Formats: sequence, structure tokens, C-alpha cells
Amino acid sequence: MTSKDNPLPDLFIRPDFDNARAEVTFSSPRGLTNGTWQIAAGRKTIAGGRLSPRKSKVSFTARMAGFTPWAVDEPFLYRLVLTFTISGRERRVVQNFGMRKFHVQGNRIHLNNRPFYVRGVIRGREAHDHANLLGLGEQEYYAKFIRAAKKLGFNFIRFHSCVPPDAYFDAADRLGMLTHVEVRKYYGKYQKERDLMDHDPVLVRKADWVEAILHIRNRASLMVYCLGNEINAPGRNPQVALRASELRRLDPTRLFIDTCARGEFDRTGIDLDVQHMGYFAPFGRRYDMYDTTANWAIFGSVDGKKMVSGAAGAVTRREVPVNFPVLAHEVGHYVAYRDLDALKRKFARSGADEPWWIDELIKLRKHKGLAADYARLMAASVRYQTLWYKQVFESIRKSPVLGGFHFLQLADTERYENANGLLDCFDDLKAGVDPAEYRKFNADAVLVADLPRRTFFEGEELSIPLWLSNCSDGLTGEGTLSWKVEGVEGEAVGLSGRLPRVDMPPGLSRVATIELRWPAADKPAALRLSVRLKPKVGRAVVNDWSLWLYPDRP
Repeated sequence: MTSKDNPLPDLFIRPDFDNARAEVTFSSPRGLTNGTWQIAAGRKTIAGGRLSPRKSKVSFTARMAGFTPWAVDEPFLYRLVLTFTISGRERRVVQNFGMRKFHVQGNRIHLNNRPFYVRGVIRGREAHDHANLLGLGEQEYYAKFIRAAKKLGFNFIRFHSCVPPDAYFDAADRLGMLTHVEVRKYYGKYQKERDLMDHDPVLVRKADWVEAILHIRNRASLMVYCLGNEINAPGRNPQVALRASELRRLDPTRLFIDTCARGEFDRTGIDLDVQHMGYFAPFGRRYDMYDTTANWAIFGSVDGKKMVSGAAGAVTRREVPVNFPVLAHEVGHYVAYRDLDALKRKFARSGADEPWWIDELIKLRKHKGLAADYARLMAASVRYQTLWYKQVFESIRKSPVLGGFHFLQLADTERYENANGLLDCFDDLKAGVDPAEYRKFNADAVLVADLPRRTFFEGEELSIPLWLSNCSDGLTGEGTLSWKVEGVEGEAVGLSGRLPRVDMPPGLSRVATIELRWPAADKPAALRLSVRLKPKVGRAVVNDWSLWLYPDRP
């Protein structure tokens, strides 16, 4: 039902997760004389009653004893059906909803009273999205992307500078994908408009903000309302507090953030934060780039605290505290070669306009004499990309300051030749991208070996902390930890271990430390460290890392 056809534009179904009930309110339409309501789960009616239209505001509470929660893995939807008479005409309104709860405790986001780790991807803005090149139905266009994202372990989509259409929410509610929306719209060319937007005296107009909230607040998959992307000095802008207050009144069940990145560390009134963590690779001297809050100092303090003092050679920097759950902004950016020939065939079959850069890259490939080896180069680049995304995601999962990330980006765009996605611009998995491999380090529960180095000499002693990032409903109590080092072809190395009754608490914890001495090596050897944590009931958490061992015989 469109907003124009909807006789109940302010209908609000507020799930009360902790008290097993749903509270329903709406303004009584003029001429409403009588009506009924019912809540159904599939074909079964679980609650119902009659409407009382005597007041300007209609409200009732539905008891939801023994309800099934809506979650990413099990997106269970209920259906509210309102049947009523307005000025002698019978009307019917149907609205799906989910029983779910978002809240923040300490510096952790919780979904349905369990710690939740945001594994997000970015789309929406022209630079980070692609057209419906296959001409799919609008809901299937979004559903295909969601299915691919979930297959790779992602659970959240940030819509950059836009609110997605109803077709997206229909797919996300049904398939289970949490959603972040941004109401401040950009326009024109991405960089040229930036200066104009930064100096616009109005961040988001009240009418636009309220309209967006009323339109999407019953969507089960909606998690975060955001004003916009990279807004400067939001903590010193009085409009932010006004918009936040309006949101708390209209939809207190969701999380609010003023800006994705660039916010002052000590601002208030938000539920979570998104901050730049650096555009490097988390290895070598940047190994700890996701463990530090130093970058946040760039955006200053709400009350003017000096963030750094002194001069070169004698500098004092303020330590920036973590005041909210923080997500890493726009992580990733590692490209791989595109399958140019496959893309050319796909565009020909789809009938969509082929982008200019495909032929240009084919010319460049020929000019550089790479055509004969291109398939091998492409496969190697995808493998190299996987290794770096593994390093990024694992570094974030063991970070003491982060509660998630926004990955830039999952799918390539056809608008330019950059190729850092895991899907092509038709939302198909690229050759060489293995979902099972990604789910080892991009799932509800992930084991991380803290390995600043990956190359070692024979005889070296090594201590490897093992971290468990656990946001899985099924991983509780105690489990058995086992590990082994072997050659990449399965050759025995003689290094292994086992530890029973390992605690598996929710959140981030250091569960064990592996201590070993490398054996003698006559020649360089490619090795694999594999770790497994098996609960008493349910699926084991597994992960592995590639290592190299070298002789030390000058």
C-alpha cells in the first residue's frame, strides 16, 4: 500500500520484546465508525479484538506470549490486519512486523538481548551502487544482493545518503538483513556537491525527517536512523538535537547516529558512532590500526578541548576514550583484476549498455602483453584480495574499541573501473571468491590468531594469543579447543594441542594462548595453522592461517 492510498499514515507497531507484547497506535481517520484487528503468524491468528474509534488516537496492546523473534538468521514476520469502516466504506490495512529489540549496553550493540556484531556493507550512493542491469523485478533486484551478502557472512547494509524503496525493505524484512538509512540526500557529482552540502545551514529538514520515519518505522529490518554521511561538527549543531528528539518521540525502538564519520568524540545524544580508522593495511607498523582511537582526535571536541599540544620533537596527544559502540568507517579498498571477457558477455546478454572502461581495459591488457597470463593474474589477485580482507576483518574482530564495520564495498559498480567488490555489478560472486572461506572470518562467532608476523625461522619460540569474538546465540558454555600446524598439502609437522572446557562467553575474549617452538627446516616450507573450537552441542568454530618457515643456517 502506498502512502497516498494508506488511510493510516502514522500507524505504529511497537514491539515490546521484554514484555511479550506489541503496542499499536494510529490517528483515527475522520469517519471511522467501527473495526477489528488481528495479528497472524502465517495462517494462524494469535490475537485479535475490536477497535475503539471514539478518540482521536486509536491504541491497543496485543499479547504475544511465546512469540518467535525476528532475527537475521530467522526473520520471522507477523502480520497485523486492520479492517474498519470509514464513512460507510470498508477498508483493510495489512502491515508486516517483527518482534525484535535493539539496545546498547556499555559499548556493545545488542539485538534481542544478545551482543550483536555489525558486519555491514555499503550501497546506495551512485559511487557505491549499480543499476538493475538484469532488469529484474525491483524486489528481486535487492533480494539477489541480500542473498549474496548473507552467503558471505554479512548481516547489515548501510544505505549511503539515501532511504531505500519499499521493495528493498520487503526483501530485507523477509530474508533477514539489518538496515541503516541516511535521510540527508546528496545530489549531482559526488565531490563537487560536497562543499555546497557542508555549508548548507539545514542538515535535514524536519518535514523530510518525519516523513521518512513514519514511512519506514514498522519495518522489521530497520536498525539505524542516520542524518547523513561525513557531516562536519555535528556535536556543535543544534539541529542534531532537534532531529534526535523528534526521532525518540516517533520511533524510540531504533538506534540513532548523527553522521557516518567526522563526529566529535565527546558529543552526546547518539546511540552509536562510526569513525575513520585509517586507509592502510593492518600489518607491519600498521598492525594495530584498528585498536587505536588516535584518528578520532582529528575531528576535535564539542567543548573545544585541545587534542594535541607542543611542537615537533615534544608532542602531547590527548587519549580519546570510547564512549559508544563504534563501527569502522569504509573499510577494505583492496582491488582485484576483473573478468573482463565474462563481463562483456554478461552485458551483451542483458542488453544493458556496456560501460566504456571494459574495452579500454582489454586494450590495456593487450598493450601490456598480459593477455596470455591474464587468467592466472586474475586468480592470484583474487586470492591476494581475500588474504587482505581476512586480515582486515580479523583485525577488527579482535579490536578492543570496535563493535563492527562498514565494508566498502560488496559489489562493483558499472560506473567506473575500480574493482574492490566480491560481487560483480550483476551481483554474481566473482570467480575465486569462496563463501565458505569468508565465513571463517566473517560470521557470528570468529576465532582470531594474533599474528603480527607470518614468517619464522626454525628454532624460534612463538606465543600466539587466540581471541574469540562471539555474537552467536548457539555458542555458549564451554567447548574444546584444538589446533595443529601442518604443511599446506597436509604434511605432518608435529605441532598440535588440545584444551578442554574452554569458556565461550559472549562478546570479545582471549580464550587461550598457543606456545610453540618451530622445528628444524631443511628448506622453506609453506604451513597452515588451523584452530577449532567445538561446543558440546552445535557447530564448531574454525579458522586457519598461512605461515612460512625458513631455515636459519647462514
